[in-house]
Amino acid sequence: MLSPEQLAEAIPTLNAGAQQAARSDPRQCRVAMGFITVATPGNPAGGTVSLRTSKYQSPPFHVTDRPQRIAVPNPLPETGGVDLFSADGDAKGLVVSLTPPARMEPVNGTATVKVLWRPRPPCKT
Repeated sequence: MLSPEQLAEAIPTLNAGAQQAARSDPRQCRVAMGFITVATPGNPAGGTVSLRTSKYQSPPFHVTDRPQRIAVPNPLPETGGVDLFSADGDAKGLVVSLTPPARMEPVNGTATVKVLWRPRPPCKT
């Protein structure tokens, strides 16, 4: 989960709907999210990918061998649980910083892994 200090860095990486929700609630109660880091080690040209869960589709990102942080809303903030996380596009050698890190190669297609999402902490008033 992101701290309030990280919200400004996270918002530009979200899609328009998630940006609006995050800005409308300064307590971060509506949009529980976390950062992932993506890169294509050994592939400086990289490729373009969109990241997806069952309830969110990111804008496209050009990913290279230089790591970049991207915010992803938690698809199961109330209960936590297992959900699919996909990278769609073309990025040979894509590595996504999950725990453990996932090597995902959505070369002209999709790569998907199962992710365990933790429930968000109670909202502070």
